[in-house]
Amino acid sequence: MQQGRVRVDYSVAQESVSCVFENETWWSWSPSNGARTNAGRENESHGKPAGALLDPFEYLGFLRIESIERSAFLGRTVFQVRATPRQSSGREGPTSICSRRFLATRPDDCILIIDAERGGLLRLDARIDGLTYQTTELTKIIFDERIPPHIFTIELPPGENFSSDPLA
Repeated sequence: MQQGRVRVDYSVAQESVSCVFENETWWSWSPSNGARTNAGRENESHGKPAGALLDPFEYLGFLRIESIERSAFLGRTVFQVRATPRQSSGREGPTSICSRRFLATRPDDCILIIDAERGGLLRLDARIDGLTYQTTELTKIIFDERIPPHIFTIELPPGENFSSDPLA
């Protein structure tokens, strides 16, 4: 997992989920699961829906770049890259990386939006037969600014606190 602090807000089945990661510790809240944390235990993971954007190096080597063009996204100059999965050589490869790590199934291709200045992955569209079936994207990005500490705090409903019991 990436070191440092990360906040991720996303939707699953039309339910909002908020997560804060600080090094190996995570806290999350959703209406159905309530407040949860791993209390720093490294053997309990949460998963990051935006993990493909936050730590793409695990799978990028399994993609073949097909085309690159300049564009703009979130007010930044970006490269729009079309990439296809490389054929597997018997070891863990594109099928397992693409499906298990960040995609529901193996795509025919992916459209990656990469920040031209910083190299960060800002958006990923997974496609089958030219149609996007999954999009993971940043909606806001901040570079070289102090981020207020409250951004990394999850406001809980009254009476709730973070449970470290993964089954709670």
